[in-house]
Amino acid sequence: MLNLVNRAPHSIVSVVGEQTYRQQCGLLTSVGSRHHPNNAIAYGARWALDNDCFKTYKPQAIYRTLARYAGLPNCLFAVVPDVPRDAEATALLFNAWLGTYQRFGYPVAFVAQDGIEHTRIPYDSFDVLFIGGSNQFKYSKVLRDVVAEAKRRGKWVHHGRVNTRERIVYSTLIGCDSYDGTHYTIEPSEVKKHLGYIGWKQHLLWEDTCAS
Repeated sequence: MLNLVNRAPHSIVSVVGEQTYRQQCGLLTSVGSRHHPNNAIAYGARWALDNDCFKTYKPQAIYRTLARYAGLPNCLFAVVPDVPRDAEATALLFNAWLGTYQRFGYPVAFVAQDGIEHTRIPYDSFDVLFIGGSNQFKYSKVLRDVVAEAKRRGKWVHHGRVNTRERIVYSTLIGCDSYDGTHYTIEPSEVKKHLGYIGWKQHLLWEDTCAS
């Protein structure tokens, strides 16, 4: 499971080393971020592009960023615009933007949001399931069932806002392939310690993990 960090790659490399960064980390840049994917590519690492819709929806900025980074190697996914905690509105935005992302050649990430059980999930149209939404949703059976179906279909699964040991373990348990968290953007020294929790399942109760 990869830790995608929205921070200059060299600052993470200084903590974990080039090999670990290349194999277990990567860059999560965004529409509003100053971190260019080439900075991760230079280390042979992977990168992903977020849409910054958690802050505000800026369609022109999203389009310009898609055009700027189109064709760069090692891209894991680009997140199609979404509406936090609103699956129905997210589905509308996904349908509106899907063709644009595909024309630019990006692996498409669809964001799972609260209420997804009441919408049609476009499994055939996305490459990556990005876990968003409220904490209650992210640790619900509804979400775990969606993740299980995505994995059955061979999709990559990314978990957003993963900042603790318990959340890393939970992400591992449900089958996530990557995660991100602002904790590592602020404290890059924590990246190395938390990588050690990936796959560490023993002595943690499922209920305790889900509640954290």
